Order: sequence, then C-alpha cells, then structure tokens
Amino acid sequence: MKKNKDITSFDVYDYLNYTFFKDSKLPYLMVDSNIYKKASIDFPIRNTFYGIALTNPGNVRVKIACQNYTIKNNSLILLGPGIVSQWMTDSDAPTDTILFQETLLEKLVSPVFLSSLPFFQPGGHHVFELKNQEYKKIKTFFLLMSRFTKEPNILPGIVYSLLEYIKTLYYKHLINNQTTLNIKENQVLTFKSLVAKYFREQKQVSFYASKMNITPKYLSEFLLSETGKTAKNHIIDVVILDAKSLLKQTSLSVQEISFILGYTEPSYFSKIFKKIESISPLEYRRK
Repeated sequence: MKKNKDITSFDVYDYLNYTFFKDSKLPYLMVDSNIYKKASIDFPIRNTFYGIALTNPGNVRVKIACQNYTIKNNSLILLGPGIVSQWMTDSDAPTDTILFQETLLEKLVSPVFLSSLPFFQPGGHHVFELKNQEYKKIKTFFLLMSRFTKEPNILPGIVYSLLEYIKTLYYKHLINNQTTLNIKENQVLTFKSLVAKYFREQKQVSFYASKMNITPKYLSEFLLSETGKTAKNHIIDVVILDAKSLLKQTSLSVQEISFILGYTEPSYFSKIFKKIESISPLEYRRK
C-alpha cells in the first residue's frame, strides 16, 4: 500500500482523508467499498475514530480483538476508538461506512454519549446480523447521509438518530443472543469480552477465571474444547494483534510498546512476538 506518510506514524483516518477526500476539514468521512479496496490496508489498525459499517450478503472477513468474523448476511459493524481490527484484504468490503470524530456530535450530545455506547467499547458486541426490515432502515440512514454529506449542520442530526436506532437494535439483539446461545457459548463470549477490556494489564488465566466464577483449569479446558485454543493462546492473540497495530501505526520503540502491553521485559515480549509471527517486532515493522 502506497502512503504519503511514514508507516511508523500512520493514522488510518488521516490516510483515508488525505488520499481520497483531499484533506477534508469535516469531522466525518463517507467510505464506500471501492475506497476500502483501493486503500488495501493489510495490517491491524487501531481506531482513532468511530465507525459504522453496513455490509451486504457476501464474504466479509474481519478480526476484532480475539474474535474472527465471517459475515455472510446483511450486518452492522461498529467500532470505537482504541479498538484494534484487521480487515482481510481478500474479503468483500462493507458497502457503506461512516467514520467520524467525536467532535461531529459535540453540539448535540454530552461528551460521554459516544463513549457510553456499549458497541463502541472494547469487549462489546461489534458485529450483529440485521433482519430485512432493519437493514432497509439502516440503508435509508446511509442514503440520507450521502445526500447531505456536504451539509455539516444537517449530517450530525442524521448520525445521532442512526445511533439511537442502533442502540435499540443492539439491546434487542443482545437479549435474543443470550436466550439462544448455550451456556458454553455465552462463556466463550464473556471470556473474549473480558480479554478485550483487560489484556494489557492482565495476562493470567486465573484473573479471567475469577471474573467468570470458574476455575482456571475449567476455563482453559472448555475454551480448548469449544474454540481449539487455550485461554492463554486467546490472550496472546489479542496482545499480538495490538502489538502489530502499534508497530505499524506509531513510532514508539519496541521497548515502549512492550511496556504499554504490560511487559516489563522487552526481550520477553520480543521472544513471544517472534514465536507467534516467526519474525522479530522490528522486522515486522520494516516489512
């Protein structure tokens, strides 16, 4: 991917804005599938923005924290600042997306409104499938946004209304999922949500087991049975994904990244990274 900025200070929002929107001063970007494909960002990215993406039936593949998603039907993808994700470059792209900064809604809502929405928080449910009527309503919002994309006094109201509708759908889907998933499936989701929230500070399986009121042995055994990975492997997966985003998007040293990720010994962090990726952190940054 060709960029006009140093890879070690790469910000996805700025890159898209500079490359495809002529450095727009508006606090939002309307991104379609063609822009996704042209951008071809092939490494994990850490959001500095809020994103709402709508998918059509197809094969959209994305990894968010330690959760891999293969999205076949009409769905919403919702990501907030600080969340690390990786879009698979050989998959389909979302058809409609709005990326926006917190300042977009500053005249309409309190400063804590966006950060309080659970689907924008680490460990939230970031992907959910839409029923036909739900999809049509969401699509209508995107059509409205595209018609008013150059109207900064009107578009914030549309985005706010969309978020209120999504919030209603979110809780409805969450309740439905909790009633349809079995106990172990709910435990897997609970564990992954906890890891997404605490992985930088907590690497011990016992911490997560305690949060779930089960033993570390049971946690690892049922995760291995249900997912094919131990609890420790799930935690390391999220750490490595976060490390990749920091290596590619920032100019932080390996030592600084190691400390951010909760490792007091940079050599130990580098050893874990190389074991998983077969190259050192610096080699990954340079490739």
